[in-house]
Amino acid sequence: PSIPVTASVALRSPMLSPDQASDFNIARIVRQDGRVGLSNVKHTAHAAYKDIDLTGVKTIAVITYMLPGQVGGDIELHLDQPDGELLAKVSAQQPGLAFTPAKVRSPEGTHTIYVVFRNASAPDKEMFYFGGLNLGNK
Repeated sequence: PSIPVTASVALRSPMLSPDQASDFNIARIVRQDGRVGLSNVKHTAHAAYKDIDLTGVKTIAVITYMLPGQVGGDIELHLDQPDGELLAKVSAQQPGLAFTPAKVRSPEGTHTIYVVFRNASAPDKEMFYFGGLNLGNK
């Protein structure tokens, strides 16, 4: 006899890599040696992660890689629009790989997360490479 299905669950990785984003403005995906990131990260550049279930999310870590000579800047996470509600803001100022966590209020439900890059003092300079987001529940 067959077993009736009454419910299903789709699990999603808490790691959001740059190639899962869409709706790019200025920034673009770059691939090298099996790695993926966003390059051309300049003031007001952004990328969007669509249809992300944020239920229970309490922290979001922003992953960046900054080379010597890159200027650094801020990363803002906005809900549903590039200028939507500010969910979190972190800064990347030191060369090297960084995992910068930010506490967030737990916005329930499915949203688009806009990752917006800012450095008004160096609008035409590349700030860093963006390596993705890691969603946490602690």
